[in-house]
Amino acid sequence: MSNKLVKRWEYTTNKVRNSFLIKYFELSDGELDENDYFWVGDEVGGICNFGDYYINFSDMVFCISNNVPVAKFFEWYDWCLETQEFIQLKYFLTSPADTKAIEEKHLAELKVKVKEAEEELKEALKKYGSNNKE
Repeated sequence: MSNKLVKRWEYTTNKVRNSFLIKYFELSDGELDENDYFWVGDEVGGICNFGDYYINFSDMVFCISNNVPVAKFFEWYDWCLETQEFIQLKYFLTSPADTKAIEEKHLAELKVKVKEAEEELKEALKKYGSNNKE
């Protein structure tokens, strides 16, 4: 990978970060001061510190890509701090009805697998059980 490509990636990553900070912290382009934020450990594309906030780059990309409302982002962030639990943003934003549907689908898939396993067990018992009679 060429140095030029890495530099382009860093430039683009920083542009995404800046766009996120401007939108979600309701700043103007001129208000975003380079002294107010940094990449933790100088790892571009990792975790960004802005004031009291630590934000993973993938969450920034998710917010921008999915047009996550500003209020929802901060609701999730505050919830994580208050509960001291971490849930991925995309799952936090899933409505209870959506979550229920996902869980019901997963349960139905598991029931099918259990049924298939029961059938395999019956077949194995028939096949091997009759050969091992003493």
